[in-house]
Amino acid sequence: MKISFWSIGKAHEPYVKAGIEDFSKRINNYFKQDWEIIAPLKNAAKMSIDDIKKMKEN
Repeated sequence: MKISFWSIGKAHEPYVKAGIEDFSKRINNYFKQDWEIIAPLKNAAKMSIDDIKKMKEN
């Protein structure tokens, strides 16, 4: 079985990379895993939910 992990945030932050590496080492003995880090939209705090959905569809 393969587990897919999705995370929203910045991949270049050192504590995120260290956390993913540590968790991957622990779970790798039991399951294969796949990580995908999704970058947040710029200016999302100023946008409405409908505008965000429209951007994601494109």
